[in-house]
This record gives sequence, structure tokens and C-alpha cells, in this order.
Amino acid sequence: MTRAYSLFEKSHEPVALLDWWYSRATFCVIQNGYPKFVRLLRKSGFRQVMDEISRGFNLDRQQAREVVTNFGLEGCSSDDSSRGEGPGADQASIQQAFNDLVRDPVNMISTEIKRTVHFLEKQQKILAPVKLVLFGGGAVMKNVAPILESKVRIHTEAWGGNTGIRTPGNLPLPLIANAVALSALPLSKPPVT
Repeated sequence: MTRAYSLFEKSHEPVALLDWWYSRATFCVIQNGYPKFVRLLRKSGFRQVMDEISRGFNLDRQQAREVVTNFGLEGCSSDDSSRGEGPGADQASIQQAFNDLVRDPVNMISTEIKRTVHFLEKQQKILAPVKLVLFGGGAVMKNVAPILESKVRIHTEAWGGNTGIRTPGNLPLPLIANAVALSALPLSKPPVT
């Protein structure tokens, strides 16, 4: 994650990287291109989101992935849909069901992030992050960055979102961050000793 982040941005201030993969989430703080703190977050794998969507909508894994990417976290804003009338009512009810299904897993990971940041603020203030960057499957859930930002009170964004890079097959860039970092390895400068 450190190498992937450093490909596009440099930061003298500490930055938190969240690798939100299927079976686990890894929280890492980097500074000046080096990892300074790493913690595995308990019970926070993206599998919990996928399980809730699969169970709640009776979908297989591929269908659940499409729902996560296409619907994501949003509020219902249409007046007709909030009254249960009109063409947007079905979309709004699906959206509300999605929000309800993923509320607990998103709250769980945001609680773990807050606990970790609180620990850093108390024990190692110099490593308290100024930004949170998302990697992995959790990073591709529509609107997850602003929701996490509102919960953890740190500017949050998905990795590679501002680069304009297009991937083969339109794969979301946060999904292939580790592969990008490894493939760029031969191009990197040797570490200074």
C-alpha cells in the first residue's frame, strides 16, 4: 500500500491507508514514503458487507458485487420516492434496503478506525493521520469514502480516484493497487542506506 500510495502522492504528514479486503482490513500509517504503524482491524473484512447484501437480496457473489458498485451508500432524496409513489419508489426502496443491510459492517469498520486513530492521538501523536486512503474491495463501494469521512472525521478518498488512469476491463483502480505497486517495483529507486 505504501508503494502504491507513493506512486501518485508524497506526504510529509502521516497518511492512513486502509486495505479493506474480503477477509480482513489492514490499517497502515505512512509518512515520507515509509510505513510507520500497522494494525489488522478486528471483524472488519469486506466479506461482512458482501454477506449482508447476498443474504438480504438473495444474490450470488457476482450479483452482490454489482449491487455494491452500482448502488452503494446513498440517502433517498426524491420526494415521490420518499412517499412510496412514482417511478423512483422501487429504486429508493432498494437503496434504503442496501443502506440498512450495510449499516452495521460500515459502523464496525469506522469504529475500529476511530479506535486506532484515537490510540495514535494519545500514544503517538506524531503519527495521527491527516487523511485516510481506501484500497481493496471496500474502496469500490459507491459513496463509501464520504460516509467513512463523516464517521471518522478525517478526509477520506479512494486510492487513484484523481489520477484519471483507465484500467483494462475498467477494473476499479483500488482493486489492483497492490499489482500496480509490484509492477512499478523495477522502476523505483533503490532505498537510500
